[in-house]
Amino acid sequence: MKNNYNSFRKNLFLFLLPLLIPLVSFGFFSQFITKQYFEEELKINNANLLKQTRENLELIFNELDSLNLTFSTNFEITVKLKNILNKTSSTLNYEEYKVLTTISNFITAPANARPYIHSIYVYMDNDLKKFLTSTNGLVNLNNFYDTSWYDNYLTSNQKEFFWTEKRNIKNYDFEKANTEILTVYRSLHLPGYKEKIGVIVLNVYADYLQEHLNNLVTHPEQRIIITNKENHFIFENKPIDFTSQELSKLLNIPDPVFNFRSQENNFIVSQLFSEKYGWKYLSIVPYSTFYQVIFKLQNLTILFSVFSFLLGLLLTYWLSKKNHRQLESIVSIIKSAESGQELPQPPDRIKDEYGYIAYNILTTFIEQNYLKVQLSERKYKLNFMELLALQSQINPHFLFNVLETIKWKTMQYTNKPNEASKMVENLSDILRYSLESPGKKVILWEELYNTRSYIKIQKVRFEDKFDVYWEYNEASLEYLIIRLILQPLIENAIQHGIRPLERKCYIKVKIIEQNEKLKIAVIDNGAGIDPDKLKILRDCLIQDNNYSSEHLGLYNTNKRIKLTYGEEYGLKIRSKKGWGTAIYLQIPIETATLE
Repeated sequence: MKNNYNSFRKNLFLFLLPLLIPLVSFGFFSQFITKQYFEEELKINNANLLKQTRENLELIFNELDSLNLTFSTNFEITVKLKNILNKTSSTLNYEEYKVLTTISNFITAPANARPYIHSIYVYMDNDLKKFLTSTNGLVNLNNFYDTSWYDNYLTSNQKEFFWTEKRNIKNYDFEKANTEILTVYRSLHLPGYKEKIGVIVLNVYADYLQEHLNNLVTHPEQRIIITNKENHFIFENKPIDFTSQELSKLLNIPDPVFNFRSQENNFIVSQLFSEKYGWKYLSIVPYSTFYQVIFKLQNLTILFSVFSFLLGLLLTYWLSKKNHRQLESIVSIIKSAESGQELPQPPDRIKDEYGYIAYNILTTFIEQNYLKVQLSERKYKLNFMELLALQSQINPHFLFNVLETIKWKTMQYTNKPNEASKMVENLSDILRYSLESPGKKVILWEELYNTRSYIKIQKVRFEDKFDVYWEYNEASLEYLIIRLILQPLIENAIQHGIRPLERKCYIKVKIIEQNEKLKIAVIDNGAGIDPDKLKILRDCLIQDNNYSSEHLGLYNTNKRIKLTYGEEYGLKIRSKKGWGTAIYLQIPIETATLE
């Protein structure tokens, strides 16, 4: 029972927990990614929303710019209007009437064309307190219904070009409700002067702007607030329940995007400034607005984790109990085999790993005697292979001994070394070099020494029909190469280039170092190769195809180079009929190490 419990606990930690960890990690990672995505999207959308709101509102107030341009560029009209306002008499001459009519058209046209404009005033400093309106023409401040703008103008900063305020006015005394308007002031200046000489007053219906603000596409709990330079509220789409201290702290944070915490909630605040009018546009969004999706993900993660844990718990218990029964069956089979009792028949079908183990245990005991016979047979074959290996070691030594005996026998006829004994000696050197450790690389000078022995034999055979020239750097002779790489190339030059000709020929062996590569060229001025045969030979070397035994040495050398150094290496052949043949190869430089 204790073992069964330990198995259950082990399976629980080995199988269930590793599955729960990725699930929980994925859930919380998804929440993190979703939070980052929503925050970034919210910041971008808020910035675009505030920018759009600023552009729409400033487009409404651009009427001030066109009016100001009229007065700032037309000095004559400005002076004449100022004279009219300073005139004590109410009677105007034709020229003054004409100027007044022109200026009135400037301000009445946009006021009548734009439904959101309540009225426009143009005032220039004068003792009579006269000013021009889009509604009543030329009026006096003392008998006009709207006078509060004048007090704001007097208290304004001389250096300000724009400023705003929210006001309530009554067009007539009998009206019960006030009309809420937003007043935008634009100071007037004579060209080249900084002092204000007056002001243009644009009165816009606050209801129109409020409706525009309410129609903005926002989140359900999002608040859009617009304040002026003094941080006084101009507009808000929804009332906010911040304390005065919280509002003061909020409006004095200069960052474009920041997190703000009130007593009730946490908010993400985006704000945009209007340098022209000094307004501040704020978007205030509670965290709970976009955290709803994250909360759902979190709840789903917890729900799936609990469900997976309970399901895994049941599956782990069932598997542990099943495995325990199967292990008991396997232990029973092993004990029966050890005690020599009769074993059950192997199962007909393997269902799981425990059935596989039971099957293998039974078949192992059944085949035990057969394996003993196989082991005896393998020992016999191993002894036989060892005898063959000893015999293969004896054959090369026997051959060298025979060649040495022939050498001394030929020397007995002349009582000194002769041409035949030298050929035997060179042949003996070649055979020893070929058969000694064939898979081991050699130093280049050893390869050259062996190649010279081969050349000496061929020169005796062909009676000095050719000469060989060597060109190499002594330092290059210490590099490692595979053995028997030069002899096949020399043999190819003699057999196919020099032997068919009657004239004396030359072979040049050139070895150079270049770009960490050892480049070898074997060049002869023999018969050359026919273009068609040359193409076939090149294709065979590239495609690794030995099409005939005529160039078996070249094919084998090319194959050995590719197997040793890689497919990018190998032989390259250039030849011209009647001129000769050049065979090139390059291999990586490999320095011999001291053993």
